[in-house]
Amino acid sequence: MLAAVLSFVLALPQAGVFVPGRSLAGVRLGATEAQVRAAWSPHVGVCRGCRHRTLYFTYGKFNQVGTGAEFERGRAVALYTLWVPTGWRTDKGVRLGDTPLSVNGVYGTMPRFECGHYSVMVQRRGAVTSAFYFKDDLLWAFALQRSSEPACR
Repeated sequence: MLAAVLSFVLALPQAGVFVPGRSLAGVRLGATEAQVRAAWSPHVGVCRGCRHRTLYFTYGKFNQVGTGAEFERGRAVALYTLWVPTGWRTDKGVRLGDTPLSVNGVYGTMPRFECGHYSVMVQRRGAVTSAFYFKDDLLWAFALQRSSEPACR
């Protein structure tokens, strides 16, 4: 019973909030790995062969839905959702699954880049980029990253 309670308490938020320019599910750029694990879950998958140390926090073993965090010199340089987690939204009500028109209506017109099979709209503010990823013109992922990181991933 205790293990079930702990796994629930130490899990990713069921409906995380993206605050563009600021945080993803309560985590900010520059957070340490320990801080990200404390906020999202101590249970992670580690990417082998990724450019930066990359951790994946998912809703269960072999489940692709969740979040990812990339680290450089021990600090988060990119935070993003994976595979459209249900119920995730921005602080202004834009939800995964919305259209580019909805995003632009709330955040203003943003530059859009084609990245092969998906596209991204970005909002750059100083050293931080907020990214809205689209697949088939539906909002598929949120990301917060250093502006020096590529928008197409």
